[in-house]
Amino acid sequence: MTTPRKRIASCYDHLSGIAGQKLTDRLVELGWVTPEPAPGVTPLGWKGFSDLGLTLTPLTASRRKPVAFCTERRGQLHHDHLGGHLGALVRHHFLQAGWLSTAADGELELTPAGEALLHQLGINLEEES
Repeated sequence: MTTPRKRIASCYDHLSGIAGQKLTDRLVELGWVTPEPAPGVTPLGWKGFSDLGLTLTPLTASRRKPVAFCTERRGQLHHDHLGGHLGALVRHHFLQAGWLSTAADGELELTPAGEALLHQLGINLEEES
């Protein structure tokens, strides 16, 4: 028996769970991030992330893989979410901007401002994907 999938969670230093997957899917749909042939941030993505207050200049100065996709495996289902340095920058920025908080038990929680941001980006966490 598998436990229900978390609404939002951490996978190492990046976001996973339903929100992490849906955010990643939406960033690809918006053309901010490309999964193939080599994962990366597009010029549209540099502007979009900047509009959210996230500077991406650390991506070019790091030895870490700039953009990667990480797969959450739950039985037969596989869900991709943003990993690599970009995934870590996004998670850190979400916390700093107050879009995420850390509960007393250490779990991540979306704040009302985080819910509003996801809605603004066109992400509905209630819909199955």
